[in-house]
Amino acid sequence: MQDCERILALIVAGDPTGKPGNTFDIDIASIQRENPETQQYDSVPLCIMAAGTEAVEDENVGQIGKHLPIGIAIITRYDPDTPAHTADYLLNQLQAQVESAFLGDRDTNTLVQDYKLLGSIPYEPEEGFPMVGRIVMVDAHYWHSNIDPDYKS
Repeated sequence: MQDCERILALIVAGDPTGKPGNTFDIDIASIQRENPETQQYDSVPLCIMAAGTEAVEDENVGQIGKHLPIGIAIITRYDPDTPAHTADYLLNQLQAQVESAFLGDRDTNTLVQDYKLLGSIPYEPEEGFPMVGRIVMVDAHYWHSNIDPDYKS
């Protein structure tokens, strides 16, 4: 399995750093990979994750560094009978918890060298869709041997 798939599998498991205790510390009903044909919005809050295109850079001698941009859409239901600030408050709480999971104890992660928060943008649902959300952008920086992608040291 490629490292990018391993990284994405850790995130879907709710443990982006691969270290116990750095999990999403909120009641996320579902963490899913993006798949427009089978996406499920039944249980919220949910996170839908999509990976971008990896960028490659030379690292130390014998190593290849990679950057994998990942967007995590945090989505929850909007109740029009509640004040608008309630939706923002909930999204801020959800975003803070997701970011905390990525920025936990990263020193012991053997797969991702570092996660960098790139910011967030509003998630714009279709007209009449009673959901609100935010897309949190992170960059996963990792490396492997330039001869064997499964070799790290």
